[in-house]
Amino acid sequence: MKNLKKSGSQSSGERLDLLDWLKGAAIIAVILDHRFIVPQAFVVWSVNIFVLVTAAVYARPGYVFPGKKIFHKMAHLFFVVAFAVFFFDFLYSLAVKEQNRALLSVLLNPYYFFVKNPYLGDIWYVTLHLQILLLFYFFLKVRPLFKPQTVFIAAVIVAIISYAVSHSLIHRFKTIFVGEWLIYIAAGFYGLLPLLKKIEKCPHNRFFWLSVSLFSLVAIYALYPLFPLAFTNRNRCSFLMLPLYFFLIVFLSELFWILTGFPAGKWIRSIGSLLGHHTLAIYLTHQAFATLWFKMISSSGLVALLSIGSGILFGMLTNQLFTLLWAFADGIVAAFPASKS
Repeated sequence: MKNLKKSGSQSSGERLDLLDWLKGAAIIAVILDHRFIVPQAFVVWSVNIFVLVTAAVYARPGYVFPGKKIFHKMAHLFFVVAFAVFFFDFLYSLAVKEQNRALLSVLLNPYYFFVKNPYLGDIWYVTLHLQILLLFYFFLKVRPLFKPQTVFIAAVIVAIISYAVSHSLIHRFKTIFVGEWLIYIAAGFYGLLPLLKKIEKCPHNRFFWLSVSLFSLVAIYALYPLFPLAFTNRNRCSFLMLPLYFFLIVFLSELFWILTGFPAGKWIRSIGSLLGHHTLAIYLTHQAFATLWFKMISSSGLVALLSIGSGILFGMLTNQLFTLLWAFADGIVAAFPASKS
């Protein structure tokens, strides 16, 4: 799995990572969907790719996920969200001066900024992310106790029950209910790494399988007029859509390895991996940046590119700040035992 984690060579200190490449493709799909550049039916797979890939990351052999690491990831998530709220409240107050809103007004009406926020439209993702973190911890604990087939069957049963409950209580599908994601967590946890390893290691004609997977995706999308509800956010977690994700993963992975043989391809791979490394920041801020960029630019395509670039810079900034704060907090905690002694 060494080549899987650090595929190819390093360029400007950035890892060329297949898993980040898949996440990068997913975040591009999110932008295309939210900016209405591509019909939702063709990019409805975006969020599920994050779930599959994240599950594969936690499923790596020897991966340790102690309580401190969970707390670290939760703290990072809340830090990015809180920093984004203050950051965009400040930028928005500059862009819309007639409101004359003080920066600290976010403390006076937090409900407006965290729930009815006009520019951070994906705060629901925070709730989902926290639930999934706890589920990954649970999956790691039960992995030695149950066979993958048993866990997957149980995930399907729980997901079907969750579908029934959500439809009966609120008459629609709600992705914030984590039970509906169990199938994809199980699929990513038990199946994605073996699939990626076969694509990487097994001898085969990459161009042939790239073509086969692309043809299969076209055939699946040809069913869209017959089953429109299967290609919407309301039903994207259904296990009936797993074939779509299988061929999509094969297509993106084969493309990743084919690009290795071309100088320009390595550059494209680097960009994809860079996007994947900052998906959290891009996902949480792209609509906020788009709102601000649209005040200066009318082109949706250019605004989408600028939103992605801004999200990457925001991710770099928040990662650096959080690392410094976490190191500072660790230093304070480490100093207490010494002072007592």
